[in-house]
Amino acid sequence: MVKNKNLELSDTAELQEQFFHSLNLGTGRAMLLMKAHPQIDFSKELIAASVRNLANDVQSEGSRADYLYPMIRRAKNRDLIEKAVLQKLKKKKSDVSDLNQLCDLALHFYQDGNLHAHDIFIERFEKSFHDDYEFCGEEQILKMDGLQGLFKLAEKIGRLPEVEWAWYEHRWEIDDFQEANPTLDVFAEFERAAKENPYIQNYFK
Repeated sequence: MVKNKNLELSDTAELQEQFFHSLNLGTGRAMLLMKAHPQIDFSKELIAASVRNLANDVQSEGSRADYLYPMIRRAKNRDLIEKAVLQKLKKKKSDVSDLNQLCDLALHFYQDGNLHAHDIFIERFEKSFHDDYEFCGEEQILKMDGLQGLFKLAEKIGRLPEVEWAWYEHRWEIDDFQEANPTLDVFAEFERAAKENPYIQNYFK
């Protein structure tokens, strides 16, 4: 019995190693391994791949959140993984590519019913405007909170010293938001909000 147990442990470790190797490469074999071995806990490997973007060329590949999330949903300890990812999101000074992936995963968690993910994301988004934190979350907040998210982003930027505004002039974000919400007149809504909020007015200018 002891020999069999040791053999099982060895097999499990080997499969976990293969799984992480597939995650590192970004291949579909990782999902196939999960489906073939539902009894094995791949949480440790999924956490490692989630909190650090493993893409070899981040600029071309971008965030791997869409690749990782179906496996996180299927994982034996999904709650543990989500908690670990959200805790990592709260930390200071992460690599920008890692941060973007963490924000994308928080968005997935929230859209799938994890309301706590929204609270953690907003907490980290607010910290983006502190000197010792990297800026993140501008795309994800629009998907989470819609027009109110856009206003929140605008107000935060509008509160910055005027010399810093040029760093945040991302007209494409508003254009993309308008395209995604054709029933809204985004600029009309922006103009209306700007009349009531001087910080949004700063951004609107």
